[in-house]
Amino acid sequence: MLVAKSSQHETRHLIDQLRAVGLDKYIELPQIAVMGDTSSGKSSVLSALSGITFPSSGNLTTRCPTQLILTQSKKFSGTVRLLRFDPAVESLPPTPIHSIDEVTTYIESITQQLVDEGQSISDDAIEIKLHGPDFPDLTLTDLPGLVRSVGDHEDKAMISRVDKLVHRYLVQDRTVILAVVPANVDMHNTAIIQAAEEADPDGVRTISIITKPDLIDQGAEDAVVDLLLNRTKYRRLGYHVVKCRGQKALNNNESIQQGRDNEAAFFDSHAVWSTVDKSLCGTGRLAEKLTRLLMDMVCKALPKVVAEIDVQLAACKDKLAILGEPMSTPAVRRATFMKNVRLVLDRLEGGVSGNYNDTLFEDTEYNNRLRARLRTAESEFQAAIEELSVVHASTVDTSTREVVVGDFVEVSIDGDVEWEVDQVTDVDGPTIVKTAKLSPNEWLHSSKWRFLPELDLSDLKHLMTSNRGDELPIFLSYSTFANVVRQRYVSKWRSPMLKLFETYQTLLRKFATRVIHSTKCKPKLEQHLKQVANTILEHLSNVAMVELDKIMETESRPYTLNQQLSQVLMRLRTQPLIDGLDALSRNNDANTVQAGAVKALLQSHTGIGKNTNEDQQAKELHLAIVAYMTVASKRFVDEIPMLLNTKYIRPFLSAMFNETSETPDGVLDRVLMDNMADLPQVADASTVSVERVLPTVVAETYVQLASCKDKLAILGEPMTTPAVRRATFMKNVRLILDRLEGGVSGNYNDTFFDDTDNRLRTRLGTAESEFQVAIEEVSIVDGTAALDMSTPEVASVGDFVEVFNGEWVMNGAGETIRDPNVKWDLDQVTQVETTSNEVLTAKHFKREWRDSSEWRFPPPTFANIVRQRYVVKWKRPMRALFETYQTLLLEFVTRVTGSMKCKPKLQAHLNHVARGMLESLSTAVLVELDKLIETECDPSTLNLRLGQVLLELRTKPLIVKLDVLSGNNDATSVSVGAMKALLKRHFAEETNSNEDLLVKELHLAIGAYMAAASKRFVDEIPKLLNTKYIQPFLSAVRNEASETSDQVLGQVLVDDVADVEQYETLSNQLKTLEAANTLINAHLFPSPY
Repeated sequence: MLVAKSSQHETRHLIDQLRAVGLDKYIELPQIAVMGDTSSGKSSVLSALSGITFPSSGNLTTRCPTQLILTQSKKFSGTVRLLRFDPAVESLPPTPIHSIDEVTTYIESITQQLVDEGQSISDDAIEIKLHGPDFPDLTLTDLPGLVRSVGDHEDKAMISRVDKLVHRYLVQDRTVILAVVPANVDMHNTAIIQAAEEADPDGVRTISIITKPDLIDQGAEDAVVDLLLNRTKYRRLGYHVVKCRGQKALNNNESIQQGRDNEAAFFDSHAVWSTVDKSLCGTGRLAEKLTRLLMDMVCKALPKVVAEIDVQLAACKDKLAILGEPMSTPAVRRATFMKNVRLVLDRLEGGVSGNYNDTLFEDTEYNNRLRARLRTAESEFQAAIEELSVVHASTVDTSTREVVVGDFVEVSIDGDVEWEVDQVTDVDGPTIVKTAKLSPNEWLHSSKWRFLPELDLSDLKHLMTSNRGDELPIFLSYSTFANVVRQRYVSKWRSPMLKLFETYQTLLRKFATRVIHSTKCKPKLEQHLKQVANTILEHLSNVAMVELDKIMETESRPYTLNQQLSQVLMRLRTQPLIDGLDALSRNNDANTVQAGAVKALLQSHTGIGKNTNEDQQAKELHLAIVAYMTVASKRFVDEIPMLLNTKYIRPFLSAMFNETSETPDGVLDRVLMDNMADLPQVADASTVSVERVLPTVVAETYVQLASCKDKLAILGEPMTTPAVRRATFMKNVRLILDRLEGGVSGNYNDTFFDDTDNRLRTRLGTAESEFQVAIEEVSIVDGTAALDMSTPEVASVGDFVEVFNGEWVMNGAGETIRDPNVKWDLDQVTQVETTSNEVLTAKHFKREWRDSSEWRFPPPTFANIVRQRYVVKWKRPMRALFETYQTLLLEFVTRVTGSMKCKPKLQAHLNHVARGMLESLSTAVLVELDKLIETECDPSTLNLRLGQVLLELRTKPLIVKLDVLSGNNDATSVSVGAMKALLKRHFAEETNSNEDLLVKELHLAIGAYMAAASKRFVDEIPKLLNTKYIQPFLSAVRNEASETSDQVLGQVLVDDVADVEQYETLSNQLKTLEAANTLINAHLFPSPY
């Protein structure tokens, strides 16, 4: 497919471009590398192929790889440049050349430059691009010759450097080894042949070029010919022989063309070589062979190269995400930016959640109340799905059916308004009848009677017949059921689903645009925020569409565990029978009906004696489809809006927060430009911005980069500015908040929650269930025991008592008494001295012990009994629940901060801050809990259920006694005397005093109140802990993070030299891979302009 989209010429140049951006440092690219020992004739071969005069002498001439890119064209043109191997060192732009003679000069100049730099052998490469009519379409890489020894004044390290450089090319599986060996030496002992055999033992990518055939001793040619013909040492790519200009010819200034002519004459006239296959001889044939070989390699390797680019690109981004990216910006610009972003996010949240407190939502022109508009769309979606889920069925056409005596039919009794079932007693032809009850003597024509209606299920019968398996006729065929559900109903759901999704997309996109515009920020900033929002929405639309397709696929296979399925099915089965009975009795259950009419109704309903197995199975299948569609449509109506909210709406808010909080400083400088004076500053910042690093692929990979940025700066780019440190800090805080919110809300989408111990809401739910059981247990009022109205003699810790908080005075008789004008106050015992029965209390007597003359138990009133015997016992399970909340939340916070792969000092700081907040909140929550207990000690409720429970408690004993009297049979006759005796015993009319009745009523009232109050309390405590402990903790973390000083960040975000070096290495690799990816996209999808 790749080759089909581009010519071979373009494909080869794509590989050359990839190599030019440095991709070969990370991914092997198809290439032909010319290798050989020193003075083996490599340069002469290249000269013959290209027409370039390479520097050549008895000494080492090639100091670095030389990439020779030749292209056939009508006119001559060319460039030359030095490509630096180190990505950190920028390569200079290509230098144009106007004639082929200039190439030699440039090669010598660049080589001298490398020598002057101290590089006797260099990894840098000379890139020569030449276009002209005499060039083949060929790319070659010439490498320095392998060195066995050096001169007295030469660097001995040169030998190992050349070996290392050549080895780097030898081991690459996509490199064809063009091994150049002289014919006048023992080729198997040459260094290049030995190295090639080690790297390519099977010879699948090695082609040997035999040079200097004119120097072979006369008579020794046969051994070389056998080697050339692949007889001696087999290689898949074979051998080739060339005769290039020797040193003598070079000294005599023999031209390249003269050398080619002499070569052709040599192979045509030599006694031995003239008999060899011409395709194996000569420079011209070699160029053709190498051109075909290179194109074949490129076409086969390019798809794999593309795949490897994608893999390494993803891996590089993942590694870079751990380190971060460069950032630099003035604090005032970031503060301005974040102010607008917070306003945008607050208004987006308001529209999504339906919290319309902002003035934005008072605008009636655009109706910014997003949630309300989404609800309207969801209602329309619901109506559409319900309409498409209605299972329609026609009735059987009975116009040609013959009536017979004994048939039951419906007879019109009120001008076709009401019909009644009757039995045919006589017939006169196919359409005239008499009936037993309504028309025994008069003939009824067809307009006055009709057959009982029957469903026409012929199409279902046909489907069942064509899909019949081994199942018995009494069992439904699941395949038929599934096919009908899928094809006739579920498949039609897709259109309203997509319509709802399109409405979501349109409303959210327009709402986001209006929200951003409402901030009245700078035009460039507004444009930037809109671009970010649109990019995120486009990506999320694709994600949501995948999820919607999954739901449609899931719904295509009918399945449910909903118990309502069987309930609906039974109702559908019985409803026609009930409707028929109502028709017979004229909707009066007290009326009597003819037995035969009832039998006819039953026969019509069940099909007894008339329906076949197929008829009955079709009817059951019809009812099953109706029942399932009733259940499935309700599920689908809920499923889609919920998915769109969790996969589209909510992720958009999160992505907007993440993307804007991680906006690079260079972008802020551009979008918050005040005046021209800022331009030089922006120019400086742009050198490290994402736009400079990825000039063309940022737009296409915006969402991928957003994901990358979410993980960046865990180690961080060197923390040179407060803004960079704050951005790094906020990234970690954002992840902490996400995980805290996930644990609190039970949204366990993060992989962090794969460990079930991290599922905070689940563990809190378990604790709340235990709390509920404990409260219900201590709130039980025994309905069988008599109410204890006595007061204890000795106080216990926690008891409520009345204390005298006044002065003792003298009465008229000279006795010391308590001041009768001072009221006794309610207080709670905190400590007890059991021997003397002295107490300390919570409010009045905190430190002074008081004996029983100054405290007393409250009288046994309703409020005192509720408080003393029940509510006071709630405090222990309440405290136990709070302690569990504290323990679980503290453990959860520790796990969350421990899961962060951030700097240790930052992790310790975040953990310390969180623990401090929890400790502070705990104190405040204890106060609130005590207040709540204090409130519950004053019994009060407006719950209407209280009166109902009281009535139930009053009547339940009577009902139980009535059941005993009747033997649990409501149809049993009971005498009036027995009933009167029962009532008297129940109400104790003759034995109970007023006091007894009052105590009984008090007992019932306490039981009723505790039933209502305990349920309220079970809800109140978890709600209070959530609103006063959990949620304030999340808010406090968020606020504390935003207010963290630059001084603190400077202490917890300290640079790490090793991390900085790793960041720079990966940044260079990412830059190369992204540039390569851009070239690939441009090649596969060229612009039409």
